[in-house]
Amino acid sequence: MSTDFVDIFFNLPPFHYMTKEELSAFVQTTEPKISSISSGEFTFTKTEYQSALTILYKGNFASEILAPSGRTLSVNHVEAPSVIAAPLLFLPPQKQTASYEAAMVIRAKSDSVIITIEKADFRKALFAFPSLLDGFLALNAQRFSLLSKKVQCQAMGEIKRKTALYLLELPRLHNSVTIPMQYTELADRFAVERPSLSAVFKKLEETGIIHRKKNREIELLNIQKLEELLY
Repeated sequence: MSTDFVDIFFNLPPFHYMTKEELSAFVQTTEPKISSISSGEFTFTKTEYQSALTILYKGNFASEILAPSGRTLSVNHVEAPSVIAAPLLFLPPQKQTASYEAAMVIRAKSDSVIITIEKADFRKALFAFPSLLDGFLALNAQRFSLLSKKVQCQAMGEIKRKTALYLLELPRLHNSVTIPMQYTELADRFAVERPSLSAVFKKLEETGIIHRKKNREIELLNIQKLEELLY
């Protein structure tokens, strides 16, 4: 069984910096366990205390971000093999407040097989194998980088939505509107940085939705497209 786990973990983050000899020793000391998850079964939410490192060995999972109303905001599909929710493993229980409740749910989208390693055993292994620690830190750094990019994209989408709504609500004369304040003031109103707002106006102009004229006058070239940005 140890040989099987070594083959499974080899080249899989966070184990990808470890040699096969190190992996063999790791498997012997941590004693990973295999179990099955039925399609649609919940594995855990962000509010739950994580007692083990979970690895998706076969099948596929989905992590879903939910609004307070229960509406699904985004879905990230996870294919095997992959470590599930690694950044949450050492999240202190006291940091998991009610404000996070039902914010994220991870569930199996098909009949799947998972491997679990008890957190206490994995923590000891991090100290025992520097290459594993390096791999685990690298994995979390990569996940954080991807999350930051997603948040940035969502934030840019929200600025675009605010801008579209603002332009549509301004008094219109022959499909032209005039912004009654400086762009810096408008950025403050939206609680965003001026460069971010400028990037949105530039994108709207490049895609043929608006045309900027002098003295903050803006021609609305495609009102339908502007309205579509609200949803």
